Amino acid sequence: MMIQDTVQKIKASIVGCGRISSTFEDTLDTQKPHSHAGAYSSHPEVDLVSASDICEKARTSFRNRWGVETFENYIEMINTAESEIVSICTPPDLHSEQILKIIENCPSVRLIWCEKPISTSVQDTINVSNACKLKNVSLTINTWRRWDGFHKEVLKVINSGEIGRPYLFECKAHVGIMNTCSHLFDLVLMYSGSESESVFCKMENDGSDDPGFIGVVELESGVTAFIDNVWKENQVFGMFIQGEKGSISAFSNGVLLDEFHINKKAGSRKVSRSEFNFDSPMLCAVSNFVNHIKRGDDLECTSEDAAEVMKIISACYQSNSSLQVVKSVQPEFINMNFKSRQTSMTRSGRID
Repeated sequence: MMIQDTVQKIKASIVGCGRISSTFEDTLDTQKPHSHAGAYSSHPEVDLVSASDICEKARTSFRNRWGVETFENYIEMINTAESEIVSICTPPDLHSEQILKIIENCPSVRLIWCEKPISTSVQDTINVSNACKLKNVSLTINTWRRWDGFHKEVLKVINSGEIGRPYLFECKAHVGIMNTCSHLFDLVLMYSGSESESVFCKMENDGSDDPGFIGVVELESGVTAFIDNVWKENQVFGMFIQGEKGSISAFSNGVLLDEFHINKKAGSRKVSRSEFNFDSPMLCAVSNFVNHIKRGDDLECTSEDAAEVMKIISACYQSNSSLQVVKSVQPEFINMNFKSRQTSMTRSGRID
C-alpha cells in the first residue's frame, strides 16, 4: 500500500530570478543549498511554486532550472498561487516598494524574506517594518550568519564564559559598507548581544558608490569593535574576539566560516565545521520560517536587527562627514538613501 505524504506544505514564491535567487546554486563554491530557490526546493515542508522577473531571459532560465511557473508581474504571481512565503531578490532600491505592495495586495502572504537591505534608508526601514506588523506579516532579512549553526557555536563559546567577558572585537570585512559590512555589523550585534552606542568612521574613496572604511563601533555591552572594511586583494571576513580569560579567532576567506580558534593561557584548540553536521545556513533559515509559521517559533533574524544595522551605517556616513564620534544620528542621515555596490570582488564595485 502506498503511503501518501500528509505534510501540509507551505507555498513559496520568489520575486527576482537572479544570482541569490537561483544561479548561486550552480556557480558559488560553498555548501548547498545557497540560493532561495535551492533552499525552498530542499525543504520537505515547503513547495516552491513560482517566481517572477521583468526580464524574459531570467524567467526562462529560472523556469528551466527549477521547473516552476514564472510571471512578469509579482503581484499576479503571488495571488495566483496564494503564496505564504515570498522572497525579495531584486535590486536594493526596489525592496521597500515591493514589500509594501505585497502586504497591501496579497492577503495570503505570512512572511517576507528580503535580501539586504529592507530599504536604503533607516527611516524607511523602520516604516516598512511597522507596516508589516500592522498587516501581521513577518519580515526578515537575509543576514544569513544568524541561521548558521557554526556561527552559533562561536556565540556559545562567548556566552559560556570560557574566554571571560569579551571587550574587544577586531573585525575585517570585504569592501562595501552596505554590500558586505552590513553582514559584519549584524554579526557584531549578534556576538555582543547589544546595540550600538557610538560610531566613528573614516571612509576610503575607492571610486565606488559604496565605499570601504576604517572605523570604531562602541556597543552598549561595553565591547569596542575596530573595523577594517577597506578594499584589498586578499579579502577576509570575520573577527578576533578578545576576552578577559582568552580569545577567539574566527576568519573566513570564502563564503562559510570553516574553523575558529580558542586561545587561553592554558593552551589553544581549534573547532572545525567538519566536526558537526549542520545544514546550510539558507536551509536553516527556511526551517526557521516553517517553525515560525507552523509552530510559533521566534524569527532568528528580524526587521529590528536590520534597522539597527542601517542605523550604524547612517552613523558611519554622518561621522565621516563631521569627522566626529556619532552618538545620535541626525535626521538628515536617518532619511538619507545609501547605495550598495554590485560586488565586493572589484575595487569599482561593479561586475565587469
